[in-house]
Amino acid sequence: MRSVKNRRPIIRKTRKIKNKGNSKGNGNLKGDVVKRRKTRKIRGKKTKTVMRGGANDVDFEKTSISKISFVPTNDEVLALIAQANNAENVRDGLATGSTINTPWRNVKLLSKLYNLPGKFGLCPDSLDPNDTILAKLGRGDIGPGGLGLGTSSLRVINDRNMPLGSTSCGPNGVLVECQGEYGPNRMNLFYGDLEKTTRLLNDYIKFRNDNLDAIFEMYVKKINASAETMKLDPSKEAQLDEKLQDDYRNVAAMFSRILDTNLSLAQCGISVNSFCQTWLRNGSKVGDAQFSVMSPHFQTRFFISDIDALKSCGVNDAQIASYKNIIAHFDEIMSKDYGVGGGGPAFINLDGLQERLDHQNNASMKSFQEKQGMFSQA
Repeated sequence: MRSVKNRRPIIRKTRKIKNKGNSKGNGNLKGDVVKRRKTRKIRGKKTKTVMRGGANDVDFEKTSISKISFVPTNDEVLALIAQANNAENVRDGLATGSTINTPWRNVKLLSKLYNLPGKFGLCPDSLDPNDTILAKLGRGDIGPGGLGLGTSSLRVINDRNMPLGSTSCGPNGVLVECQGEYGPNRMNLFYGDLEKTTRLLNDYIKFRNDNLDAIFEMYVKKINASAETMKLDPSKEAQLDEKLQDDYRNVAAMFSRILDTNLSLAQCGISVNSFCQTWLRNGSKVGDAQFSVMSPHFQTRFFISDIDALKSCGVNDAQIASYKNIIAHFDEIMSKDYGVGGGGPAFINLDGLQERLDHQNNASMKSFQEKQGMFSQA
């Protein structure tokens, strides 16, 4: 294998958790869940979002999610798989030296921020997805490692920035072994063929649902930490607009109240949705990478699905009003880069995609896939 070093410059011109796991809270995932929450027997089961009118109207959540995410069509799914394979050809050519002068535009298939130094871990100099910053954080090469350590190739890590106050939905699911069971050099959810793509999709959502208590605890802890400093990014001085700070404290209190109950999230009117970025924005054609980090990662958003159930868990009207204000702010700041302001919703809605594929006639989809020339890679 030829060294990448001589060619890289050419490309780059242009409440606390009681832990029963290890001391860092990342051993046995289920041991990280607070003891009182073992009563949550229905965690992980799919629940349909309740969308009613009047006082229990949660359409604002449905609208908020639709502003940044969408479910691709069958044609788009297969086009994304084809583009993932194109991206792998580019990556392999650069990594092995078989492609000396890759056109500048082609490198944009690997990361939208491919031109940043490889040391940042978005598009690493090795061009190995295992060397991205998210894979390293999840494995514990940097820091304590993610939730799920030792249980699978999947982990969940905190996003660095303030959830909902900045452009962060919350925790990130990450694939930490990108050269293993999900195939070599795995850069994205979409990969290889429909079967390989669906396998990672289903496995991640199952992993998320099976461990939702621990993920929610992580989310609430992060929101409370952010409420203490009001920093959008903990490494910088910029803070949430002062006019929204009381609202954010109320949101932290709201989620803490839910965490304190002995009821499931579904019983408290809270649901979860996951997303990922690919080579597609809604309303556009498949093209350049919309993601920064060239290894599979999934955003997590907790949202209100039933306000009456939420109130039955002790959440008050003032907290709900504050939450709506924060979501309105979140919608506004997300629009520029991830919504209509940036060219259309940038995230694939994983739960919606899974539902579509689950209801798709398997024989019909296989026939459609073969017709489009999408065959399994070795």
